[in-house]
Amino acid sequence: MAQIVEVTKTPAFQETLKTFIGFLGVEALSVGDQTMITHSRWESEEACSGGAAALGEVLKGHLGPFINGPPDAPWVGPRAVELAIGNGTVPAAYRLVVLNLNEGIFGTVVDYIKSKVADFQKIDGLISVSNFSAGPTTGIVCAAYTSMAALEAATPIIGPLLGGMGTHFASPPTPFGAAVEFSTFHPTAGVPAGAPAAEASAAGMPASGPFSFPSGLPDCCSASPDLYKTIAEIPGVGRLVEMVFPPGAKDVPHEHPIHSMYFITDVKLKISGPPTPTQLGEEGGVAEVPAGAAPIFPAMAHQVENVGDSEGKAVFIEPYPACKPCGEIEGYLSPFAVSPGCYKILAEDDDWITGMLTMEVGEKDAFHHHKDHLIYVLEGDGVTIYPGGDESAAMVVPLAVGAGIPAPMSAPPFASHTLLNSGTLALKLLFFEAKK
Repeated sequence: MAQIVEVTKTPAFQETLKTFIGFLGVEALSVGDQTMITHSRWESEEACSGGAAALGEVLKGHLGPFINGPPDAPWVGPRAVELAIGNGTVPAAYRLVVLNLNEGIFGTVVDYIKSKVADFQKIDGLISVSNFSAGPTTGIVCAAYTSMAALEAATPIIGPLLGGMGTHFASPPTPFGAAVEFSTFHPTAGVPAGAPAAEASAAGMPASGPFSFPSGLPDCCSASPDLYKTIAEIPGVGRLVEMVFPPGAKDVPHEHPIHSMYFITDVKLKISGPPTPTQLGEEGGVAEVPAGAAPIFPAMAHQVENVGDSEGKAVFIEPYPACKPCGEIEGYLSPFAVSPGCYKILAEDDDWITGMLTMEVGEKDAFHHHKDHLIYVLEGDGVTIYPGGDESAAMVVPLAVGAGIPAPMSAPPFASHTLLNSGTLALKLLFFEAKK
């Protein structure tokens, strides 16, 4: 498996991936020492169908020397549900469960999975749960975990949850526990949670994650993974970072690109610069930032310390270096223009908007468009999305407070829709949206 991972880093392999039409990303998962499972995502069912040939070319042309026999037939189908549980961001392991179902029962199984959000939220290390249909009687459940240890510890809880669907099974489900070996969705996948920053990069080199700064300093998540966590990302666009500082916490010197922030709590911070061209001063300055503040900071290197008496919490968007404009949308309708009672701009610069969506229970907005955006759930427990404004295509989406949600234009529900607060609580969603 280590040899396969090395192949994925070669320019030839990377160039092959770029030729795939409608390709969103791929992960390689190891099941034991001699079995590999690939998990890929595509923009549409049409692209996915063509992707089977593309994947075959990869296996044949790049990985052939390491494969003993032809691969099994792939499971292919549309995603029916994805629940962001919010206990982490970068999967290190997956529990894959193949459900062999009775005829015509898939929708019932989807409803059952959605009804168990509260149970899933109690499982330590569970990041997300998704389910897709691979045929009229086959469903695939993918549960992402922060580590293999967390996956194994959750097994006694998952067993009874699967048992609740027992009457719908034509035969017992088939589970796999798989470790993430490489991923184009999450560049740091496979690095153990909590590993020292040096272990995430070449020996003797600072870990910089998706960034490489002239100063040689790491990015915030690589420098202090105990204080900064990526909770959602759109590959090639940007990441949503959650910053949680207990009283007295002090991070490791690091650097940021231009970043838009939102403070969830009041916090008193001392900010000082390390010895780089962007230093803020040896003594540093103390800032008392109120909850609800939405500052936009320039690119800078610094060190941060919580000098207050309470925990500080904030989220922010960091655009990736290769981030490109989304492009123009024909007939574009801004949510801020068509539903000003629901959508407010908190801050903006030339490239990003910091926005807030608020809705009472039962409230619905007007049809609108979005460019690439990342969402943070402040309040609320569920919404219904009508992709393209089509009420016959309703998607019920459970929400968990503190969850980060990637919302790329390439995923049809996010590009244009109407939204209903179908939950039981008032809705408050923070989002950072690309302007170009």
